[in-house]
Amino acid sequence: MNKTFKLVFLITTLLVLVSCSNDTEKIKNPPISVIDSPEVYQYGEQEFKIYTYYQPFLDFLEQTEAQPENTEEIYRETVLSSFKDNGFSYSDFNVDIFYTPNDLKELRKTIETLIDKQVELNTFIKEALATSVDKLPGGDKKIHIMPVTPEIFQYGEDMGNTAGYAWNKNSVVLLVGPSFQKGDLQYTVAHEYHHVVNMDIAGSSWYTLLEQSVLEGKADTFATMLYPKVNTPWTKPFTDQENKKVMEIFSANLDSTNTDLTGDFLNGNQWKGIPVWSRYKIGFQIMEEFRTNNPNITVEEWTKIPAKELLEKSKILIAEIE
Repeated sequence: MNKTFKLVFLITTLLVLVSCSNDTEKIKNPPISVIDSPEVYQYGEQEFKIYTYYQPFLDFLEQTEAQPENTEEIYRETVLSSFKDNGFSYSDFNVDIFYTPNDLKELRKTIETLIDKQVELNTFIKEALATSVDKLPGGDKKIHIMPVTPEIFQYGEDMGNTAGYAWNKNSVVLLVGPSFQKGDLQYTVAHEYHHVVNMDIAGSSWYTLLEQSVLEGKADTFATMLYPKVNTPWTKPFTDQENKKVMEIFSANLDSTNTDLTGDFLNGNQWKGIPVWSRYKIGFQIMEEFRTNNPNITVEEWTKIPAKELLEKSKILIAEIE
């Protein structure tokens, strides 16, 4: 093999390697395609708009790499401003789900995974909305998908990497992590859907411990009716010992609006003997007993019934009902 041939062979080989290297790089970092937001979904007489915020999050990540010292300002100008454009106000952003994320590496993984699953995710949501509408029709609603990372998802694994907020009677914020599961996701959609329809037909009175508990009990009963195979930690019954202690505290504070106490019935307080999710468990227990005693009342009918009336008709043993 002469020197000229060796040189040509070497150059050709290098070009091939460079080409392969570039192709490999392209495979590792494919262009990210984000579906249009909002996606409009019409089912029956109801219109749903599903908002995704992947592009604002990608913009935030890209700009933060160049200006790491301006993370909060960039987050406000990219992500929060996009929520604001879709009907939120800056006063809404005082909730932890809207705080500026710190773990940007994990956030990027979450966003890229959700983008990869975006068609599947939106399909699951639309299926759950259709199933919910068939059981309880309502008005037009907006679903805002908020990508979340473990740093702000306290109960992520327990909740199947999904959670939700009924923001107002027209909007739901759906928190979704990268490892979301279909059943848990659709249960959450149904739960939050009931909340926003409840606001439409029954108003928004849930200030007391009893009202908050029944509110969650109604939503879980509705979601369980649609997705009975989904198991959630907040619909599992108390042990006998837990039930005795919790119901004693609960019955003595039905009309309490003390936020520390209502917080204890959500997050738990081991010193008082109140388990996590107690508010949900009690509300679900009230609704299950009510439905057993009143089997012919429809979903729409019991959705309208006030909390105290439901408690009385459930016949759960409470020390005193005013």
